[in-house]
Amino acid sequence: MIERQRYLPVLIILLLYLTSSCATTDGKINVKISSDMKAIDVFREEAGIKPIWSSWPDFDFNGDDVKNRMLSLIENAQDYILINSFLLMYDEYGSVILDALKEKYDSGVNVYVIADSSNFFVPGKSGFMFMQENNIPYAEYNPIRLYKLLAGKQVLYRDHRKFWIVDGKYLYIGGCNIINSSLTPEKEGGNVDGMVLVESEEAVRILIEAFVGTWNRFSAYRLDGKMFKTAPQQNSTGITLTEDGTGLCSLEADCAGWFMYSGALSVKRLRSQGRSAAKKGKKYG
Repeated sequence: MIERQRYLPVLIILLLYLTSSCATTDGKINVKISSDMKAIDVFREEAGIKPIWSSWPDFDFNGDDVKNRMLSLIENAQDYILINSFLLMYDEYGSVILDALKEKYDSGVNVYVIADSSNFFVPGKSGFMFMQENNIPYAEYNPIRLYKLLAGKQVLYRDHRKFWIVDGKYLYIGGCNIINSSLTPEKEGGNVDGMVLVESEEAVRILIEAFVGTWNRFSAYRLDGKMFKTAPQQNSTGITLTEDGTGLCSLEADCAGWFMYSGALSVKRLRSQGRSAAKKGKKYG
């Protein structure tokens, strides 16, 4: 998600970004498949959003599973891979993903990566350096420069979205970055986080547009959405992508009453909507 935070000193904000990968580090996550869609219906009505059809979601909640899924998507890519990741580091596990991307790029598959400028302030080797060394196309979101620090709030605009689009068919979206904390197994201290894989031609089209729009703001090499073909899928459930005016950033799956966030639709806002629904006599579940 592209966030705007106010009234906090720049150095504190940067420190928070450098020590956080937008994930929790405790607790368990369980997904219960349910046919009771009341919570989803209330959420849609209150938020004024419409579902987008997709295949049945496939969830990953462990660093190992996320890493293996990313590697599988890379290995099977035939045409292109688009990645938007807040953090992009060439560390123990991040290097596994980036090395696989390099191999796929060298084989002729198009690879484009957007990541946030705050990566340069994370200890270790930035993924930007790896991309540059291997001539893999990338865009640095809102570069952090001295003149921007002096300008104030402009530097606080950061890109927290995490999603992958592969061959116009697969959308992998959630809260995991390309960094050790997201890809380390939970039993070894990795974050408790999640990603969901779906096939959704409409969602893919919308996110390609969002990706290209962001890319063209921060890269001299221009992209055109027409460069990226999409593939049809069989409809089996619904998802919802939500926009906050700065880009497509959240996904909700029509199963289990479970919401996967990768952006601007915050938990605070969701709770507020829930309280609003309760005041109107509506119930979740």
